[in-house]
Amino acid sequence: MTAPTESSATVGPAQAMLLNVAICTLDRPRTLARTLASLAEEQHADEVSVLVVDNSPTRSARSEWAAFRAILVGSTNYLPVAELGLSHACNAALGHVESRFLAFIDSWDGIDRRVLELYEQVIAPVGVAS
Repeated sequence: MTAPTESSATVGPAQAMLLNVAICTLDRPRTLARTLASLAEEQHADEVSVLVVDNSPTRSARSEWAAFRAILVGSTNYLPVAELGLSHACNAALGHVESRFLAFIDSWDGIDRRVLELYEQVIAPVGVAS
């Protein structure tokens, strides 16, 4: 398991990681907290690397990320992105992928209780080997 860290550089590949989840957010700390809490409750959370991409000039997501990184089972990273816009946040996340698969989740959506299980069902036939 990768230790939780704040990241602003590309993270190397993690062999055991099945899925990266990038949560791009802009000034939504309360809804980000709900999303992170729902992700922490997922059954397969240990197979997921979480990347919080903070697109706010005030870095409003940093405190929520810091509060949840201790309870998230898989690796978790924080990425501040200075240039505003969802496309900039998503493109920045692409440079920090630790596995073959990446899911983008909106910070205001939360996560359905079985979403990681569903992703795993889709990914399993493809396999995790390169």
